[in-house]
Parts: sequence; C-alpha cells; structure tokens
Amino acid sequence: MLASILITGADKERRKERALTEAENFLGSKTENNPDFHLIEGERSIKIIQIKEIKEKVALKPFSANNIVILINEAEKMTLPAQNSLLKILEEPPTSSKIILTTPSLKNLLPTIASRCQIIHLSDKRKTDQKILSVQLPIFNSLFSASPGQKILLVEKYSQTQEQALEFCQNQILFLREILRQKVQNSKRNSPQISLETKQIVKIIRRLQKSLILLKDNVNPRLLMENLLISYPI
Repeated sequence: MLASILITGADKERRKERALTEAENFLGSKTENNPDFHLIEGERSIKIIQIKEIKEKVALKPFSANNIVILINEAEKMTLPAQNSLLKILEEPPTSSKIILTTPSLKNLLPTIASRCQIIHLSDKRKTDQKILSVQLPIFNSLFSASPGQKILLVEKYSQTQEQALEFCQNQILFLREILRQKVQNSKRNSPQISLETKQIVKIIRRLQKSLILLKDNVNPRLLMENLLISYPI
C-alpha cells in the first residue's frame, strides 16, 4: 500500500473535498485545527521552500493522531524544483506520514511523482454520487437486516484482501456522507431512506474511519471486518 495519494479529475472543489475526506480517514478525526494536518497551497505557485517545510514536518512524530497528513492542494502549481524536492520525500516517506496531492490531470506532474502514489480519479460528481447511492444502499440494507450469523457469512465477501476491505470502508463512508448531506439539505428527490438518526450515521462513519486506519496499518482484514460487520450498524 502506497503511503501517498494523488487525486485527479472532477473540479477543484470536488478534488479538495475528497482529499480532506482521505485526510480525515488517515487522522481518525477532523482536519480543522488538527496539529497533525498541514495544508500546502499557493496563490500562483508552490515553491521549493514550502516543500522543504514538508520534509521537516514529516520527520516529526504525530502529536495526537496515528499519522501526520500533508495535503498539497492544486499540486500542479508546484515549480519544477519543488516537484523534484517532493520526489525525494516520496521515495522514502516516513512510516507515520501520509501525503495527499490534488491536480486536474496526471500530466501536470512528473511521471515519477505519480508512480509513487495511489491514484484516485474522480468522475462527474452527480453521476458518481448517484452510482454510490444505488450500489451501496443495498449493501447497507443487507447488513442492517442481517443476523450476526449472516454477517459472519458476508465477511468473506468484503475481506479476501486488504484492498477489498479498504474499498468497502471507503465506499460506505462516501455513501453515508451523501446520506448526511441530503438529510441536512432536506433533499427528498432521489434520496434513499434509511431508518437511522443523524447521530447514528455519524457513529458508523467514525467506526469505518477507525477501520480504515487499522487496515492501512496492515491489521488482518478478515478479523477487522468480522468485528466491524458484527456490530454494524452500531
């Protein structure tokens, strides 16, 4: 599992929103006022001095989270010297650091940077949200109504590999975040109905976020998914 993530596609607001979600997954908490989260941006360019500051930050131990997370937003603004400097960090990243980059297209960065990152490409937001809802709602409902024994049988479907378990947790978080967004906006059009209060949904999201952190720390995916699904929904 690569320690760095590169988010492409969609528009800049959507890329940053996804990047912050990934950051929260690594941190296990909100990014706002979090001493282990650092946002790097540039009005016109991102210079080498800013990347050198990253090197200093990732060399430190996390203050309260499991990881130090660096988000380089609109990474295409990095100068060539800045990109080369970042490449040195990506080649040997500290185990307790995670670096997230956003850019419209891979061609905006050095190929060697992209090769050292897990690529997440975002499609059109409206189509993506509807696809997530249509695919994840039946999964959520099946887990909601399943008995403990049935949930054990479902574990294997989502835990054969670490990547499979990660995908399950990430997709369920995106699904539940969309449900929350629609609840806040009181959107009833095309809105799936689930019989959970907002605080219950938030609790499930937090459990999923903790599971993501453990999975990225190489916890056994089957054991983790057994514990998650047996108590799911919480």
